[in-house]
Amino acid sequence: MAKVTTFCSLLHSTCGLKEAFEGQYGANRSIPSAVSTRWNSTLRLVEAVTDLDPQSLNTLLEAQGHKGLCLSAREWSQLKELVEILAPFLQATDLTQGEEVVTLSAALPCVLSLNSHLNKQDVLAPDEVKSEVKDFRLGMTE
Repeated sequence: MAKVTTFCSLLHSTCGLKEAFEGQYGANRSIPSAVSTRWNSTLRLVEAVTDLDPQSLNTLLEAQGHKGLCLSAREWSQLKELVEILAPFLQATDLTQGEEVVTLSAALPCVLSLNSHLNKQDVLAPDEVKSEVKDFRLGMTE
């Protein structure tokens, strides 16, 4: 996670890296910045990075002198799994934080949907994250 957030920070503050990124992926492609008070902004950042081709991103980082930010296949896989597990939480957050519409009626369906998602993830998730999934699920029932 640290590599991804550092990459994003450099992308938004370093002209050379930004130009190289836009040259590689197009000027209309970007990675959103993380906002420290919004957990979902970090997930959106990770999701945007994992939507990129890992080899081309690593090649770009090496060419720009940021080899230490290159992601291994294992790190890439872990980030993809994180996005997969947390994506429903992002959707639930978006549904229940509206200012223009009544969102209380969405709370119970969101909780039930998240519980169902975590039950499925408890079976499907890799062994490295099963304990975290179980903790999430137990935390929702307390």
